[in-house]
Parts: sequence; C-alpha cells; structure tokens
Amino acid sequence: MGKRGVIRAVTVLLAVSVIMTACSSKSEPSSNTSSNSGGSGSGTSSLVIATPSLPSSLEVENAIGYENQEAALNMHATLIRNTYVDKGEGLKGQEVTSFEPVLAESYEVSEDGLSVTFRLKQGVLSPDGNELNADDVIYSMKRKMGTGSTAGFIGGFVISDVDQQVLKIDEYTVQFKLNKNTDYTLLSMLSNSHLGSIYDSDLLLSKKTDDDPWSLEYASKNSYGFGPYKVVEYKPGQQLVWESNENYVLGEPYYKRIVVKEVKDTSTRVSLLRGGDVQIATQLRPRDQEALKDDPNITIPAIDTNMHIFIPLNTSVAPFDNQLVRQAMAYAIPYDRIQSQVYLNRSASMSGPMFPDIPGYDSTPFEQYTYDPAKAKELLAEAGFANGITVKMTYNTSYADLKEVANMIKTGASEAGITIELQEMPASSYAQAKSSGSLQMMLDRDYSIVLSPYYLLLLFFNDTSPLNWSKWVNQSYLDAVNTGATSTNNELSEEAQQYWKEAQQILGSELPFIWVNYVQPLQAMRSSVTGFAFRTDNVIAYELLKPAAE
Repeated sequence: MGKRGVIRAVTVLLAVSVIMTACSSKSEPSSNTSSNSGGSGSGTSSLVIATPSLPSSLEVENAIGYENQEAALNMHATLIRNTYVDKGEGLKGQEVTSFEPVLAESYEVSEDGLSVTFRLKQGVLSPDGNELNADDVIYSMKRKMGTGSTAGFIGGFVISDVDQQVLKIDEYTVQFKLNKNTDYTLLSMLSNSHLGSIYDSDLLLSKKTDDDPWSLEYASKNSYGFGPYKVVEYKPGQQLVWESNENYVLGEPYYKRIVVKEVKDTSTRVSLLRGGDVQIATQLRPRDQEALKDDPNITIPAIDTNMHIFIPLNTSVAPFDNQLVRQAMAYAIPYDRIQSQVYLNRSASMSGPMFPDIPGYDSTPFEQYTYDPAKAKELLAEAGFANGITVKMTYNTSYADLKEVANMIKTGASEAGITIELQEMPASSYAQAKSSGSLQMMLDRDYSIVLSPYYLLLLFFNDTSPLNWSKWVNQSYLDAVNTGATSTNNELSEEAQQYWKEAQQILGSELPFIWVNYVQPLQAMRSSVTGFAFRTDNVIAYELLKPAAE
C-alpha cells in the first residue's frame, strides 16, 4: 500500500447519500415513505430534539461545548470526514485513521508528507446558491486564523501562515503545505467542523462592514456554510429551527425540518421523550437512560466514545504545585465506584489523553493510579501534609452527571485525608473562570475532536495553549512531542510512537490532569428514529438520521 497507505487509501471518489424521512412533533416517523438512495427525501414533518441549552452563538470560530459543536456540524461541510463504519446493533462509528471526501472529490498526500492537495467537487452550491471553489477554502482558513478564535489556535498546530501554506492551484484545487510531518493531524483537523468547515465566502463578504470585516455579527445569528442544514429560526434560550439544504453535496437530508428545543430540566427531557413529544433527548444522566432502557419505544445508544471525565489541577498554586500532592489526588479518586454507581458501567477505564485506537497509545504510566486511600495519605505525608489538605473542586452544572461524580469523589477523597469543597457554576461562568486560571481544581466532561498524537499531547499542555488550565509546562515533555513531529516522516510510524510514549511517561509522573473514565453517549431517542453514529465530536449528525421503517 505504500509508506502513507493508512491515510492515502481513500483518495478515491466517494459519493455518500443519506436518506431521511419525517416525523411530527407528537407522532412517530411515517413508515410508508419510499426510500430514495439518492438522498433526495420527501419528508416534511419535524424531528424534535430536547437539549439542556442552545448554542450561545452560531459563529463557528469559537464553537466550544456540545450545543455549539452540534450546530457547527450540521450547518457546515468539510473537505473530508472520518469514514463511517458499522459498529453493530444498528449503530455507526468513525474510523479515526481513515478519511473519505465530502466537499473534496479526492485528496493526495505528497511522498514527503509535507503537502496535501485537495481537488474540489464542481457544481456544489451553498443554501444561498453560491458555488464552492478554491477561494472559499482559502477565505475560510484566513478567517479562522485571523479572528483570534479557538479555531485559529487549533489550526495553529499545523498552519502558521495561511498565505504561504494554503495555496490556490486552480479554481477547484487547493494545496496545504506543512512545516512538520503532521499530515495525519491536518487531515484529522480538516475532517471536523471546528477547523475544517468551509464557508460561503460570497455570502460573508457581502455582509462585512468596516467595523466587522469578517461578518462576525451576521454569522452569530445565521447560516453561512455548505452543510446539510440551514438555520431558519434562532431564539436563544428557546429553540433553534433547521431546514434541509436541498443543494447539499451528499444529497438532501430526509428530515426536512429539525426543531431543537431548550429544556433545562433533565427529568422534563425524559418525560417529553417518553411521551413522544420529542424524538431525541440529549445530555441525560446514565440513571435516566437506565430508567428508559426497558421502554420498547426508546433506544439507548451503547457504543464506546472518546468523551471523558477528567480533573485539571492548577499546578501554579498550592497545594497542586507539588507533584506528590497531585499523585495523592489521583490515588484518592474512586474510579470503579464512579463507573458502576454513576455511569452504571456505561463507561470504560481511561489512561491518559491518548485515544486507544491511535498508534503510540501507552496506558502503562497511568495504570498505577487506582483507588488507594492509604497510598494517598502516604504521599501527602511525604509532601508535608500529614494532616491532610482542603481543596475546592468546581464543575459545570449543565452536565447533570458531574454533580453525582463530584459528590462521589468528595466522599472517596475524605478517606484519604483530602477534604473537597464543591463549587457549582453555570456553563458560561464556568468557562470564563476556567479560562482565567482562577480555579484550583476542576471536574469536567469533554473530548478532543482531533485524535492525532501530536494534537492530543499538545492540546492541554502547550505553553501557548489557552486550554492549559493546569498551567503546567514541562520542556522535556514538549521536546518529546515536537521531536516526534519533526524527526520522523510519518507521525503514526513506529519511530514516532516512541516519542509519543516518552511524552506519556512524563505526563503519567507529573499528572497535571487526572483522567477518570470514558463515558458512552448520553442521548436517548425514540425507536422510530435510527442512524445514530458516534463521532469524535460526540454530537448528532442530523443528516444520518432516518426512520426505523426505512
């Protein structure tokens, strides 16, 4: 297959059409709607989704959090995406080291791994009727890198100068040039909406002003991509209404209208789902899913994901500026209790930031940290805290499961001589406090959309990262990661893997974060709706949904 076969094997033309049908807000999808494998559906009714919060903005540049990521995915399209594969039980997942074209017709990685060339499909139209071309790709990258956004930070892993690195070859061909052998990271990033979404530049340029050259104000309230859906109503705090894009490159989705309603109370979302008033409920607790599992009208997706519970420790202030205290904290987490009692075993053990499916994953540095209160006390005494410590742990109240996890950690840690004071914060306040570096200890549930070693190992621990909530910087660690990306010709090679493992060894000893466990999807849906797929962004791709009868 060749040196780069693992990511070049899918440079063939692929056209994927997804068929969907409709359901009303109170009834199940019609079972007598004919299937159309060309992707041109005929459904007209609404599919209704209940979620705890709506996007804070439709501006994708700073799309952080479940609701923002889901909106970004469904109104935008990318050049490529991770290949969907059958995971059994009617579920699909993504193969994270394989890619298939979407807006691109094909792509090719150079032999030295330092450039990737994309050939665009011709005749692709946005919902506003503007044709996709190379200028849209270049504009999109300039906008991401030029607005001071989180998308720009993420893109900075592989792109430092758009003018020099994103080149227009012709009207329908674009080439990305790299300074390191991180072509797998680039492809992974371009497969996901945060960096990879391509904008309708004609539309956004028509909306710019002298004070707003990137049309950020317009984009905060409107659609501006080439994705499967367009926004027709956006009422923050109430509902977001989508209509299908008849011009969508992979075929118009079957569900023509999707209504996303904000329903903050978890039990209310469950009741609406059980009664058929909504067809999908998101951000549930495992105990809610357990209560629903015997209802023949409800489906609970059971599939492993990269969504995880983790605990950033602020290493810039006492007591977590002490490595021994951080290690003691890791021994004070009741991991098994959390998995069995909070997540009801809808979870899996987790060892470090690397995803197990990625070459170079090494769990051994982290396997030692099991629940061991005696070991935790021993380490605290060695660190000079023989009488124990008192710390504050803050968490986001939008995630109902985290309150249960927090209380279980508090109880478990008390047996190790660690007193934990819990602090709840709503999503907006929590995000601001976390970014400011003012929190001592955080409990969070998140995921890394891009599952490349280079990205995963630098995302939270880069000296320039706005996501370095632990304030931990270690030069030996950074040297290992950067050497893996510069001294090898393939970041998935055995040679590169040795550097990824070296970095994980350092991380396992220093412990700026504590990784608790992976969790399965926290959604539930009416059995009349199928097509749920695990994606690395952990959100729902509306275009894949279809009625069970089909």
